Amino acid sequence: MPHILIVDDTVTAPSPLEALLGVPGHDLVHAAGVAAACAHVTATAPELVVIDATAGVAVDAAAELTRRIKDAHAGTLLPVVVVAAADDRATRDRGLAAGADDIVTASIDRRELALRVDNLLALRRRDVDVTRRDIALLELAGGRDEGLAAVVHDLRSLITVILGAVDYVDRDAGLSDDARDAVGDCRQASGRMMKLLASIHDLGRPTVGKRSAGRVAVAVAALVDVALAPRRAAFARRDVDVTCEVGAAHVEVNRDVVERALGYALDNCLWHVPTGGRLRVWTTAVGADVELRVGRTGAPATAAERAALEAPRAVGAAIDPHDAGLGLYACRLAAEVHGGKLWVEDDAELPAVLACRLPAPLGPVAPTRGRIEGGT
Repeated sequence: MPHILIVDDTVTAPSPLEALLGVPGHDLVHAAGVAAACAHVTATAPELVVIDATAGVAVDAAAELTRRIKDAHAGTLLPVVVVAAADDRATRDRGLAAGADDIVTASIDRRELALRVDNLLALRRRDVDVTRRDIALLELAGGRDEGLAAVVHDLRSLITVILGAVDYVDRDAGLSDDARDAVGDCRQASGRMMKLLASIHDLGRPTVGKRSAGRVAVAVAALVDVALAPRRAAFARRDVDVTCEVGAAHVEVNRDVVERALGYALDNCLWHVPTGGRLRVWTTAVGADVELRVGRTGAPATAAERAALEAPRAVGAAIDPHDAGLGLYACRLAAEVHGGKLWVEDDAELPAVLACRLPAPLGPVAPTRGRIEGGT
């Protein structure tokens, strides 16, 4: 059931939007004011937010709430719809500039509003499906799905039985030539299946090593730059001081996986760092590894965030798209896939620091152009 948050500035009276959207299949929750809306989005992660600017929400407040939601979900889609009066051009323009996905007028009929909401929810579901696939692939690549080994073992046992039966039939001197050819085909196909299962098993092994196929030596600065680029404007709008101190550090990783993980980490910072706060990204060499840290000012890491990084997750457990720690769980998997680890540190200057250990290249690497040095 889609979880829809309706935001207005009323305390007791229900919004007219609740009557419009109150159809079977929608779970409607009301938030009175921007502060309550921010708290609700942080705690429950709704699938769509409707801001009713015709019910007391000021233009600036509606734009700020829209901007905060979009900044915090820069790597994912949490649709925002702003409802404005037909002649309220300021709210419409400010809402669109802040990143609203749709602007509707208060006079919109029920069917049109329902269709627009359903379309945005469908886009949200597709975006969540992509995150689910990221998680599943990371779990597979890291060998976290212990059921894979069990399935491979059982299939090998069944193929062994098939091969035994094939050998038994092949000993029958009365077989026709066509039947014997068919028996030979079965034996060859079973052999190929055994090899395929061996390959699948190797792909899922947690000890594949830090330097398996698909991993290349890449400058940490390049990884950070790609992840930070689409989020720079959001940090700037919040007047956040962003400092990157990664120097010439290099790691040997699957570039796509690590860039996505960094994006999830930065999205988490976007939601929690206060206006005028600070974000720092830096590296430290530790033996043959590189430790990459992303720290921010603001509140310390929450219990849910720590659980996503520390608590074991049951094999085959369902992935909840409403889980606020899902992005951080993906970060944790990305580190483990590379033989590293992810943890939270408490620092007096930066109360929330996410630290990740990744493998450095075995040999020297060519310098990378366009490294990030210093601040933004």
